[in-house]
Amino acid sequence: MKILRLLLFVVVFLMPGFSNAGDSTAFESVLRLSDGRIITAKQMIEDIKRSSVIFVGETHDNLQHHKAQLSIIKALNAMHVPVAIGLEMFRATSQKELDQWVDGAMPMGDFVQVYHDNWAMPWPWYMNILQYARFSDIPLLGLNIPGEITEKVSKNGMGALTPNELKQLPSGMTFEDDEKDRVSLRKIYEAHGKNDATFDNFYKAQKVWDKTMAYHLMNYLKKNPSRSVVVLAGVDHARKRGIPEEIRRQAMYRLAVILPEVPGRLERTSATIEDADYLLLE
Repeated sequence: MKILRLLLFVVVFLMPGFSNAGDSTAFESVLRLSDGRIITAKQMIEDIKRSSVIFVGETHDNLQHHKAQLSIIKALNAMHVPVAIGLEMFRATSQKELDQWVDGAMPMGDFVQVYHDNWAMPWPWYMNILQYARFSDIPLLGLNIPGEITEKVSKNGMGALTPNELKQLPSGMTFEDDEKDRVSLRKIYEAHGKNDATFDNFYKAQKVWDKTMAYHLMNYLKKNPSRSVVVLAGVDHARKRGIPEEIRRQAMYRLAVILPEVPGRLERTSATIEDADYLLLE
């Protein structure tokens, strides 16, 4: 099976003319927020290659962001960094199917159906990343929870969850009173057009999301301490006060947070080290 996978890799990814999202860096330069210097993609990769977890944020419908994610994964893989890919796009309950896909035991048509069961965005937007993982034997890790859980919390609070739904969350979950985090999430909340009466529920839903993805991620790291995990998630989850903060509260891992520049939301003139370690400049 691995020989067949290698042959497919050569044919699909190395054939001239293949539209590979990772052939170019997909971004011109990088703003390193620790010192305000503009550096190259190569310098950033050198900086982050020893990190246990590398968060690479995205706006889900921005194809340039997906190209940047793949180029980072490919660069680390080329340096023989043993990587896995953590995915907001798949629920943790789909881990068996993700393993089958990487092992070459699931046909593409079947896996595309699994993908659509998990994620609403078009398959071609993530296809190159998921195919590269399969052909390169890179483990894929489902991090998410069923959308109905966060939707319930957002609308009606934690009390609306059934016992079975609560079992899918980390036990003993608490909600820290973090004013800076609340200010940050209120901007997202207002952008979603929510009314003020449900902000507390919205806040808890976002934290349930981040805490659960952090939980699945840390479980994987405990079992696979030699691997670095590249986490692909929306900007609001990948930002330092999202999933990374939940990991920082519970464990000592070397983390790197890479976010794309998003006009009107996250720009080189406003981003700080509290948001990310690196900002990808288009």
